[in-house]
Amino acid sequence: MSITLLLENHFASLPDPRVKRTRRHLLSDILTLVVCATFCGAEGWEDIEQWALLKKDFLISRLGLTLPGGIPSDDTFRRVISRLDPTSFQNCFIAWVQSLQNQLQQVISLDGKFLKGSGYEADSQSPIVMVSAWAAQSRLVLGQIKTDVKSNEITAVPLLLALLEIEGSVVITDALNTQKEIVKQIRKQKADYLLPVKGNHPGLHEAISLCFDYAQEHKWEDIPHQFHTETQIDHGRTVTRSCWQIDLDTRLNLWSDKQKEWQDLSSIVKLVRDRQVGEKVTQETCYYISSLSGCAKQIMKTAQQHWGIENKLHWILDVVFKEDACLIHKDHAPQNLATVRHIVLNLIREKKIDKISLRRKIKMAGWDDDFLFQLLQN
Repeated sequence: MSITLLLENHFASLPDPRVKRTRRHLLSDILTLVVCATFCGAEGWEDIEQWALLKKDFLISRLGLTLPGGIPSDDTFRRVISRLDPTSFQNCFIAWVQSLQNQLQQVISLDGKFLKGSGYEADSQSPIVMVSAWAAQSRLVLGQIKTDVKSNEITAVPLLLALLEIEGSVVITDALNTQKEIVKQIRKQKADYLLPVKGNHPGLHEAISLCFDYAQEHKWEDIPHQFHTETQIDHGRTVTRSCWQIDLDTRLNLWSDKQKEWQDLSSIVKLVRDRQVGEKVTQETCYYISSLSGCAKQIMKTAQQHWGIENKLHWILDVVFKEDACLIHKDHAPQNLATVRHIVLNLIREKKIDKISLRRKIKMAGWDDDFLFQLLQN
């Protein structure tokens, strides 16, 4: 499916924010130009217009655009994208991604990211935060939702989860979102959870720590548990990860109240990472609560996969797409452009071309029309 058909099929229900009599350009054409220009490294409205002017022959002959109103101006791109309803745009995006997923059961990471350039001091406008859901195995952005301040992630995450098909998957977040209402939402949608416990739940953190200390001091006698460890040696660095998981279903009466507080809590987890570089050795210990039991190896792998949302999504958006450097802040433009970048990233991820980095794919798309056309075929 070409990019034009993709937008026509999955984004056709997107309301056009313009008065009908003032529409010189098709909304589908505007969206196609914005997505394609972003594909090739465009970073602002003027970039998008200039790219479209240079690629007009390609757009007509290869992508089949008619462009009845010609190439829109940078002001047209700005006005339309700034006024486009972000919720409708997001819903179209999620529906498209779900058509790609085929309801795969996998690890789903959720985390928020500041769009630093979306703040505007002159109007006392704070940067927005986009909370994204990331599928670890398929490496796709599943959806996103906007919140204005970091603390509102807690209320945004259940709303985002409610939009997604997560049945059979394992959901993992950062410690901020280890909240009882989020646990309820995950279980309501028939998914499992693995949630870190840190200082924002001091009583729970201390109880888990003491439980593992007791178990290790008594050599795990009569305490049902699972253990898994792995060592990785790479570039002069040795990392050993060890995971202990205590099953709560048949043990530990002291946890009965906690299990009532946290829906379907089945196990507590201790994950230790020992890292050695030369003579220097460091150790990090993390605790988790989970609806899973008896699967320490899976727990360890899930915890590792969570970091993919940082280095395979947030890092890519900042370094490759220069998201933090984008100073566009008016109306809905920051949120809608974030969705555009997610569309582009998913399209690139869908094209598995060996030995070509994502950064180089974007450069090659700008250099070579044939390569760009290949990437735009979904």
